[in-house]
Amino acid sequence: MISLKMTRSRRKTNDNNIVIICEGADTEFLYFTEIKEFIEKHTPERFSKIRVLPEFKAKLDTGKLEKKEKRNLLPSKDNKKYYAQADELYEKYKAQPIRYVREAQLFMEREGYSEAWAVFDKDTYIEKNHQKAFRIAEETANLNIAFSSYCFEEWFLLHFELNPKSFEHSECKNPEGKYIGCGTHQNKVNDCHGTSCVIGRLREQNYIEKYGKSNMHIFREYTLPKTKEEFILPFFFAAKLRVLGTEEPYKRNPYSNVDMLVARLLECQQYLCCNEANKEFLIECDATKLKCFKNSNNSICICNVGNGAFYVNNQKIQYFKSDSTSFTILDRSSLKGVLKPNETINYTFQEDSEGICISGKKKKLFFFK
Repeated sequence: MISLKMTRSRRKTNDNNIVIICEGADTEFLYFTEIKEFIEKHTPERFSKIRVLPEFKAKLDTGKLEKKEKRNLLPSKDNKKYYAQADELYEKYKAQPIRYVREAQLFMEREGYSEAWAVFDKDTYIEKNHQKAFRIAEETANLNIAFSSYCFEEWFLLHFELNPKSFEHSECKNPEGKYIGCGTHQNKVNDCHGTSCVIGRLREQNYIEKYGKSNMHIFREYTLPKTKEEFILPFFFAAKLRVLGTEEPYKRNPYSNVDMLVARLLECQQYLCCNEANKEFLIECDATKLKCFKNSNNSICICNVGNGAFYVNNQKIQYFKSDSTSFTILDRSSLKGVLKPNETINYTFQEDSEGICISGKKKKLFFFK
C-alpha cells in the first residue's frame, strides 16, 4: 500500500475553489476553460477560484515555499503537457495516467484547493496504472476522476447519440503518424467513416462536421443548454451508458463520466440511472427526503423519510422512453397527490415506457424496467 501522506505542511483550504488537471492541452483544456469563462461571466459567486491546467507557461512556481520545496510544473517535449515534479515520491507517480491524479492531489495538499478533478482517457495506458490512479482518487477526499473511453470525444458523441461501439482510436492515423481526417472524405482510401475512430463518427454523421481537437467553442455551441430537452440528452446518455456494464471504468469501452464534472461546475442536477432491484437512492425533493428503489415486481417504491410533505406532480415523477438518439417524456398529467412523512407509494412501469424518472433538487433518478 502506497502512503499518500505528505511530510510537508498543508496549506489552508478554501472551501469553494476547484482545480481541474487535464491530460490534454487542446480539447480538454479548451473545453473546461470555456466553461470556466462562462461561469466567471454569469455566476462569478459560484466558486472563489476555478483553475484549469495545463497552463501555457514554461514554469509555475508557488513562490511561497522553501526553495527546496518549490513545485514546478515542467513541460514535456511538445511544450504543452505538464506534470508534477514535486518531491522524493516523483518516480512513483510519473507514469500516465497516475501523474494527473497525483498532480491534482498535490494541488489540494500544497495549494489549498478543496476539490480537484483529473481528466484523462483510456488511451493505451496499461491497466495497472489506471488501477493505481483510481485507487489514489478513492483514498483522497474530494479528489475525483473524469474518465472517458476510448477518448474525451466520447462525451461529445453523447450529445448526439448513445453508441455502444468500442472505438479503437480517437482519430485514425496513417503509418507515418499523421491524421487521416476520417469523416472529411478527403482520404477516400483510408477513411474509416467513423467505424474505428470517435472523431470520424462526429464528422461522418455531421454532428460536428468540421471537428478538430483545437475547436474553441464546443461548450457554447453544443453543451450549453438552449432548451431543457437538448440539455437532458448528453447527461442522460452518459448516465445510461454507465449502467450498461459492471466492470471498472478503465476496463470499459465506451464509457464517460465527464457529465458529472460538467454538472458540478454548472450546478445542475446530477443524472443517475439504475436497472438493479433494491438499490436504494436518497434524494432531496420539496422540503423533505425520499428513499427510492426499484422493486422486483416491475415497479418503483418511493418512501418519504423526511419531515415534510412531498407533492407529486408530472414534473417530479415522469415516465420516459429513449432510443439511440432521443429522449422523450411521456404525457402523464394525471400524476398528482401528496406523500406525507413515513408514507410510501409505488409506481408500476407502464408498457409504453422505458422507465420512471424522479426529479429532486440535486439529483435526477432514472429507473429502467
